Amino acid sequence: GMSLSIIGGSGDSGSQGSVSVNLINDEPVSGFQFVLSDIPDVLSYVEVLPTDRTQEFTISAAEGESGVTILGFSFTGAVIAEGNGPIAEIVYSLGMVEFDTDVEVTLSGSILSDPLGNGIEHDVSSGTFVVYAGELMAPEAPENLTAEGGQNSVTLSWDASWQAAQYQVWRDGNVIAEVNSTSYSDNGLENEATYCYLVTASN
Repeated sequence: GMSLSIIGGSGDSGSQGSVSVNLINDEPVSGFQFVLSDIPDVLSYVEVLPTDRTQEFTISAAEGESGVTILGFSFTGAVIAEGNGPIAEIVYSLGMVEFDTDVEVTLSGSILSDPLGNGIEHDVSSGTFVVYAGELMAPEAPENLTAEGGQNSVTLSWDASWQAAQYQVWRDGNVIAEVNSTSYSDNGLENEATYCYLVTASN
């Protein structure tokens, strides 16, 4: 049988990394095409490189809405001999992520052709690329904290802090809640009373 699969990898955000596409084939392959997409979209396509198995192939790529379309064939009639190994290496620059992120790299719309130009049935499998966030910094104090009084309640909201994993809401010197969002509603309060709030960020 035939199969195409993604060999993932890992790298630090802000640098470069690569993903390989592996082919297991029990008959010669004279051409291939597939689309690579990454979810979430934190990888930016840089270039595609041939491997030992595709040295005599012309490989090109174009980035579109659905991902990067990669096309490989030979002007001279060369084929990818039966075997198992990578046929293309795709280099990406890795976007900035707040936390270590698992990116699913999927293969779709794949076509393998035999020397006569006929399509070959094959299986396809996805892979994972891990983008590391780099060193965690202590988050800055949340800015633009606003408090709006209501009936027996106060609604707080604030701006997100970079790399904050959660926020602590303080009332009159005590932590009353820990939330992942950038707002909090404090209920069951007395009307016509004054409360003092503070919000801190942590990771």
